[in-house]
Order: sequence, then C-alpha cells, then structure tokens
Amino acid sequence: MAFIPVIDTAQIVVHQRLDDQIVQNTLYFELPAGAPSALQLADLATGVGDYWGLNMLPLQAAELTLEFVSARDLTFVDGLVAESISGQGPGGNANGFEPANVAACIKFITGRAGRSFRGRNYFGGIPTDVITGNHFVGGFLVSLAAAYAGMVGLGTLAAGWQWVVVSRFSGGLPRAEGIKTVVTDAFSTDDVADSQRRRLPGRGR
Repeated sequence: MAFIPVIDTAQIVVHQRLDDQIVQNTLYFELPAGAPSALQLADLATGVGDYWGLNMLPLQAAELTLEFVSARDLTFVDGLVAESISGQGPGGNANGFEPANVAACIKFITGRAGRSFRGRNYFGGIPTDVITGNHFVGGFLVSLAAAYAGMVGLGTLAAGWQWVVVSRFSGGLPRAEGIKTVVTDAFSTDDVADSQRRRLPGRGR
C-alpha cells in the first residue's frame, strides 16, 4: 500500500509483551508548530512512555511488560524515527492475567461526527480480577478511561504536541494526505470485554 503522509504528525506505538505475545497500542500526536525534529520526536516517545508507565501499567497484569515506545514522523515516507525505554517495566496487578486476546476498548472522540473523526485503542494485559464472565467489574473501566482522558491537552506530556485522531481513508479510498483532528475525550461505551485475535498465541510474535 502506498504511503499516505500526515503532515507534522507522529505515530506513537507502545510496544508491550504478554506471555510471549506482542501487544501494541498506537496513538497519534500533532506538532502544530511544524515538522518535528529528532529531539522533539525523542521527547514525545519519552513523554508517552513515562505517562503509560505511571497511568496505564498499574492497571495491567504483572505478566505484561512495557518494552519500549517508538515514534515516527508521518510527514515523509522516510521521516525521522525515535525510540524510548522510559516507563519500561511490568504491569502493576499481580492477580493473574486473561488470555492475550482479551481487551478493553477505549474510544477517542473529537467533537465531530463520522468515522474519520474518532479513534480507539484495544487495551491489553487484562488482569483476571477485573473480569467476571464477559464483563469488566469494579472501577477498572472508569480508571482506564480516566488514564486515557488525562492525555487530552496535556502539554507536559511533551512540549508542543497534542493528541489527535488520524484518518488516511475516506469512503474506503486512500486520501492524498491524511487528516488529523484533536482528541477531546476518551471513554468506554460498555463493560463487555473485547477480543484482538492477532494477539493469540502464534499470531502476534
């Protein structure tokens, strides 16, 4: 598939591992001041790693490990890249873990209607004690949604960057240039556990 640029925007991937399976989450951040430098990309990767380690990892099973965070400038096909091991470490819940495919779906909204203006993450490393049957229990989803929503307008995450949703397609067709819209909130729509089949053994290594 041909590369679709997204100007002045970085793709962040949080690289994690659970029971030898790869568990990744992708986020996007825009630098309104212009194309990012290598240092700005590195600062963003470090900022996201720090934030994930402080706010998301405590909600994840101890068997999951945050390995590193990667950043890539999407302005050019050969854009700058950076990596950070900031925040690296195991999850904070030692009560066992659900199979690697089990996930909580957190949605990102922008205040605009349409598929091009919303996003989501399938959050993995789910501890056993926050699931009963097919449903999340207790305040897990409230805490998780609040952790994501904490990134909205968080200038201290990395100077100058803002969290956005990216759309590279419209009506099933590729855009000449991806569009980005600032995220205004994050939440969970229901308490039903979701599944990411690519994280099952043998599919995500």
